[in-house]
Amino acid sequence: MELVQTERQYHEDLKLLINAFKKPLSRSGTISPTDIGKVFANIQEVCKVHENIVEGLSTESTNITEIISILLDNVRLIHIRI
Repeated sequence: MELVQTERQYHEDLKLLINAFKKPLSRSGTISPTDIGKVFANIQEVCKVHENIVEGLSTESTNITEIISILLDNVRLIHIRI
């Protein structure tokens, strides 16, 4: 299913951002923790939500009602910080 593939790829992209950019920049000290927080605000939470979506869609999604339920349950977990 295309939705599962898209979610899986997006989750992989988020993990790449965390592992290839956020963590190394945090360790290097070239960017302040405040700026790291601004650039990567809530990326960990967003990554976890999309991990949950991928898992749910991979195992439970057989009809549109289940798919909508999985998406809504996980969207409620996102807390956007400005």
